[in-house]
Amino acid sequence: MDLLETIKDVLKIADQLRDVELKRKLTNVQIECVELAQENAMLREKMLRLEETAATSETMVFHDNVYWAQRNRAPAEGPFCPKCWVDQGKAVPMTEQTHWLCVVCNTDIIMKQPTVTEQDLIPPRESSK
Repeated sequence: MDLLETIKDVLKIADQLRDVELKRKLTNVQIECVELAQENAMLREKMLRLEETAATSETMVFHDNVYWAQRNRAPAEGPFCPKCWVDQGKAVPMTEQTHWLCVVCNTDIIMKQPTVTEQDLIPPRESSK
């Protein structure tokens, strides 16, 4: 039997005894128990969200001005909005066109353009046979 059921049973006994003061106090205890159960459920939800955020944060890597989720040896997922991640701990995917755009906060990130170096212009050597 849980606590609320026990309190209901005691309330019935108090009603039979016609003890108004006892009944009032037990009603207050019952209300407090319901409030504690609601708070407990809310805290459990919050704890789950924090655990999920902590697990996700271990996989997040900042590269090219955005975040990427790198899990095990799988290809990186993303890009994710850096503003939403830093400010709220939310991994919000960005749309990819000629730039990355966050649909939540409208952060707009220009994609890094590959740079040409001298090394890129030198043709590869042919292997000698």
